[in-house]
Order: sequence, then structure tokens, then C-alpha cells
Amino acid sequence: MINYTGQYMDSLRSNWVLYASTDIEFLKGFLLSGCRHLATVSPTKEFSSLTAQYKLQHLRDLQKAISERSVESSRAAVAKALVLASDDVAIRDMGMAASHLTGAINIIKAAGGPEALSLSNLVKCILFSCVYGKRLLDWDPSQPSRDVPLGFGIEDIKSF
Repeated sequence: MINYTGQYMDSLRSNWVLYASTDIEFLKGFLLSGCRHLATVSPTKEFSSLTAQYKLQHLRDLQKAISERSVESSRAAVAKALVLASDDVAIRDMGMAASHLTGAINIIKAAGGPEALSLSNLVKCILFSCVYGKRLLDWDPSQPSRDVPLGFGIEDIKSF
């Protein structure tokens, strides 16, 4: 998930479940991811149904967060979009993953950048990894430029 070496990054990479568990949106994402995994390894109607329910609820929650237009809802919307992008990668829908990542970036830009939203270091690292590590934007043909400024770069990551 996170591809950078450094003392803080090593700690973040080793303890990402602990860090993510402090964010309600990522906790909800764990439920989606867990159901997705169970539906894959034990394809039953129950797990497939739960996966669809969690995904639809996450999409509805994202729409609601975007419409509220507050700093808190924008911050939550970024995390929700990243969860959805991760789920899209899990089902190999790279185009939709790119769309959710682009949405997260647009939310950040509209809010005035990552500092204006007070994004957590974990969210910044996941964004950085999705854009520059996984290169998810390469799957989005509507993106004119693959080098999307996020308002932070490798130097900011090093300073965490």
C-alpha cells in the first residue's frame, strides 16, 4: 500500500491497520474489503450480497459527503473515495479506481489543498502511493496530465 522508505514511513507501513483504525471511513472500508475477500474465496450469495450492500452504502455516503461542502465532509469524502478506489483495484476495475482517485484529488483541490483539509499523514501517503506508486491515473483516459500536483510531494512525505 505504501512504497516509501524512511523511519516514519516504515512505522506507518508496519502499523497501517492501527493508523487506519482511527479513521471511521477506513474502518467502514475494512468491512467492504473483508466482504469482498470472503465473496472471492467463498463465493456465496450472502457474502456477495453484503459486498454489494457495503459498496452501495459507501457510494451513497460519498455522494452525501460531497454535497455537504464542509471541511469535515470533504475530508471524509477523500477517505471514502480512496476506499472505493482500493475496492475497484481489488476487482481489477482500474478505470473506476482512476475515477475515484481523480475525484479525491478534485475534492482536495476544491478545498484548497491537503493542508486546508488537514488530511492525515496516512491519507496523504495513500494518495501519494495511488498517484505515484500504483500510477492509477494512467488508467484514466480523461486525464490530460499524468503528473497531478497534489499540493505535496516526496519532500513533504520525507518530513513526516
